[in-house]
Amino acid sequence: MDIPETVPAVNPGKFTDFPTQSGGFFQWAFPLSETNPQSRKRWIWDPYSPTVSGWFDADGLLTTTTFWNSLAAEHETCPPGYRRPRDGSISASISNQNAANSELRQSLFKSPNNGFNYSTDLSNSVMGYYADGFFDRRPVSSNGASVAAGTKDVAFFGRLFYNPFPTNCHYGASIFFPAGGFRYYDNGNLMGFTHINKFDSHYWTASARVAGSNHYGIILRLEESHAGPWQDDQGDGAMIRCVVDN
Repeated sequence: MDIPETVPAVNPGKFTDFPTQSGGFFQWAFPLSETNPQSRKRWIWDPYSPTVSGWFDADGLLTTTTFWNSLAAEHETCPPGYRRPRDGSISASISNQNAANSELRQSLFKSPNNGFNYSTDLSNSVMGYYADGFFDRRPVSSNGASVAAGTKDVAFFGRLFYNPFPTNCHYGASIFFPAGGFRYYDNGNLMGFTHINKFDSHYWTASARVAGSNHYGIILRLEESHAGPWQDDQGDGAMIRCVVDN
């Protein structure tokens, strides 16, 4: 999260140092030239400022023929060897997603839903604080949600997903998602977290949905009592959790 707000010519992506740190926020993708002042190729927004300057909404910039398979080479922010997770196709619009086609849903949820319903089964996850050697060694902010607030290293409570199947070779494996919120597409304001009993956090996938003239990116959406894939305005700023590109 030491990448400045700029348009790098190459992918400088890096991981956060600890699972509880949100890292930066990215808008879905901008298929504009590097010379266009509104270009946001690999542009990172900080995870802590309540408001930001220079925000630009992505509405109307993407077409029905522009999907992640043709955008990834210039817009992927995961480090080399990693990529955004997929909620199905990355080369066509997802209309009514089948969970069997989604690596996101199959990887996280014990009973993944079809369609865009983020009230997915949460029986194999738990929300709370996570001791990762960073969050547990700093004072918690007054809102009860974060440590190192107001810095690029800000970290949050969140939701831990785990493998609940004793006969599976990955039994007990887990992954933590911090409740870092999101940036609102209309003005870039930081949204989503208030205290430990309520949050709304967004994570991009590489999949998209076209509905009429509207172009959505698919996110993993996490709230207090809901979690699952959802369609989101491509101008929102969301976090990214990468998977190995194999």
